[in-house]
Amino acid sequence: MTAEDALLAGIPGTSLWGLKARAEEHARPDGLFKDQLAVSWFKRLEPYFGGPLAEWYTPVLQQAIALRTDILDQAVSAHLAAYPQASILELGAGFSTRYSRLQAQLQPDQAWFELDLPEVMELRAAMGEPAAANHWYLADSIFSESWPGALHQRETRQILLIAEGLLMYFPITRVESLFDLLKQFFVGAQIAFDVMGSWNVSAAHDPGQEVDAPIHWGLSSIQEACSRFGLEAAGDLTLPTRLKLEPRYRKRLRPLQRWILAQRWLTARQGGTLLARIPAGS
Repeated sequence: MTAEDALLAGIPGTSLWGLKARAEEHARPDGLFKDQLAVSWFKRLEPYFGGPLAEWYTPVLQQAIALRTDILDQAVSAHLAAYPQASILELGAGFSTRYSRLQAQLQPDQAWFELDLPEVMELRAAMGEPAAANHWYLADSIFSESWPGALHQRETRQILLIAEGLLMYFPITRVESLFDLLKQFFVGAQIAFDVMGSWNVSAAHDPGQEVDAPIHWGLSSIQEACSRFGLEAAGDLTLPTRLKLEPRYRKRLRPLQRWILAQRWLTARQGGTLLARIPAGS
């Protein structure tokens, strides 16, 4: 087993699902976005995309990741437009290529940070990404108390943190400790993160186990996450809500999918992406 084989297992390996999904979206004539960097990176990492990772990758998963990616891209764009000194921080960034897609929108006083384990960021740096004055890699655990210091000069109310496809892979007690950490350093910041719905936890169980990244928790609704983690709701980024605002999403969904998403009693327990504000710690 090579060092890359070991690294691209478990939770870090799940980032390859997102990378492949974005590369495939780039190639679609009706794609929601373009992402040449994802194409380049996945071509290099494709030899490591095998076994359970490849077995559990489906067109449905590609569609879900592409839609979530675009929804979060729009949230970031809105944040950059609203805050002249905005900072974007991607937690557990893995092989995120969001900066390359949106960098043209950044103003001189805005900044972008990506945080992941040192070995992940080392591999990522070796992949090749054009250097930029407003783009920083942070090599650390998301649970460490060291990395927040890198943002100590940034206005916390202008910070948007993103935890994309990440928090469900950790025990909920560790997630609670992460939010306690964020409340120490980022009062007033916003965070966008995924909540696995209680109905979807069982469906995600087998894929998670087989790729050595088990799903640890789910909640009955995304609103429950605010109460559980002591956050203030700031926006609903779930697909049923965004579908009303983005007609182009309808073209990517089959009639049955659109019907299901219109039934709130069906979708309420399926989870989605939540935008919340971080209050002062208790």
